[in-house]
Amino acid sequence: MLTRIYVDNYGCLIDFEYSPGKLNILAGHRGTGRTTLLEVLERLGQFITGGSKYTPVRDALPMDKCTAWQQRPVQTFEVEIATSEDRYAYRLQIEHGSDELDSKLVKEELVHDGEQLFVFEDGIGRLRDESRSFTKVYTSEGNGSVMRDALNVSRHGGLLRFCQWWEVNPWIILPGREDMVNHSHEEIEQLHITGDNLGSWYRYEARTRPDRVAELDRALAALLERFVRLQLVNDQEGRSMCFEAVFDHPIKGKVAYEIESLSSREQLLIQLYSLAYLALRPDRSVCIDAPRVALEMDELRQWLGAVVRSARVTSCQVFVVVNQLELTDDLPAGSLTLFERPDQGPATVTQR
Repeated sequence: MLTRIYVDNYGCLIDFEYSPGKLNILAGHRGTGRTTLLEVLERLGQFITGGSKYTPVRDALPMDKCTAWQQRPVQTFEVEIATSEDRYAYRLQIEHGSDELDSKLVKEELVHDGEQLFVFEDGIGRLRDESRSFTKVYTSEGNGSVMRDALNVSRHGGLLRFCQWWEVNPWIILPGREDMVNHSHEEIEQLHITGDNLGSWYRYEARTRPDRVAELDRALAALLERFVRLQLVNDQEGRSMCFEAVFDHPIKGKVAYEIESLSSREQLLIQLYSLAYLALRPDRSVCIDAPRVALEMDELRQWLGAVVRSARVTSCQVFVVVNQLELTDDLPAGSLTLFERPDQGPATVTQR
């Protein structure tokens, strides 16, 4: 799980430090840095793992993300992670020039269980090998993660586990941004960031965890009038499966509706409760941004309660962005993080 996050010179995050716990409800007004924090985590993950979209420095952490009212060219990011096997502290420094093509990696460092495992600075990367001495040297032009390049040469266990953690964590979802897709062509183990491919992910979960899927159906039945279940059925051509919601019609009996034909509210509730019942797993860090589609306060409160209960059962680390402070009245002690920006300056946090 993430135990410490430090960000300096990224949007409204200036000399920003946050020590999250297992359950983290991020509350505050819009523009106070909550979504910015999730964005930083996503971009760091893409940079570390070498995702196709954000591999170079100029794409992963572009110069236009520097704090607008400052003229400092250097950005600093620090993340500490604790797993059942390892403790990590990762530090990254980026320096931007007058042109985005001049952006370069200044320093990249990974400390594993209190000992420096990898460091890149002054154009040279050094990796501690299994004999605990720095024997391998890597050079780079500073355009991407040198640590990842080192992994391509040496499969050091500690370094490998760190990169593997980032391949699936943090799992960031922005619900309600796009309509869900009706058809599923294959199973997938992880939901897209917008949640539009819920059917393909549900397909995987229905096969691997039918008990949790049954609990999801029961929860939705208590929310949506005449709801019976979610289902996947083969389409007429047999090339894909159609994602449907079955309702008990007073005259026609059980009727299946394609997901896209449901209202925005119904789609969002299905998406949110799927996250609460299916996304939260042990040893995962899941981040859920505030939904864009308006829901009733009681609906949001019930859903947040479902997230809290699932987090407690699964021991999953959860971050949830909420816009309504009233939703946080009954939260467990220590789970609320209040984001503020006094006088529209740097973001600050207060943990309660």
